[in-house]
Amino acid sequence: EATFPELEERVRKAIGSLGGAVLPKLNWSAPKDARWLQNTLRCTSPDDVFMLLKASDFVAHDLWHAFDQCATERRRPDEFTLVFRRWHDVHESSEFRCFVSESALFAVSQRQTSGCFKHLGEESEREELLWRIRGFFEEHVRETFPLARYAFDIYVGS
Repeated sequence: EATFPELEERVRKAIGSLGGAVLPKLNWSAPKDARWLQNTLRCTSPDDVFMLLKASDFVAHDLWHAFDQCATERRRPDEFTLVFRRWHDVHESSEFRCFVSESALFAVSQRQTSGCFKHLGEESEREELLWRIRGFFEEHVRETFPLARYAFDIYVGS
């Protein structure tokens, strides 16, 4: 069995510096598909982090197959970065993916596609969410992002 005590210690220190609980991810993806292991993505130890990363098909795809279907000459990066975000409890019904074309916000969808949140079906709720998302986009995203076509994720708190 391979051990990596230096890496484990660096991960332990990083978790501690971020309040004791983190969401791990690589350059692109979080191991969201491995949530079933512990019913959460919240990690408080190196073992939690490594278990999620090893069990994730999303992470495996990023490491080995991210550019397999690309028509360009791009290839996988030579290095990957393990990133930790301070853990925050979030409600999945408040996560959205926004789509921009020609620098205009043109579509918003819920991020969690395997569930239905009844309150999002209420017209007043949808109008309020769209008003807040459009305001954030206009104030913080539109003029600062260099591409004309892209998607971004947003959490709309209460």
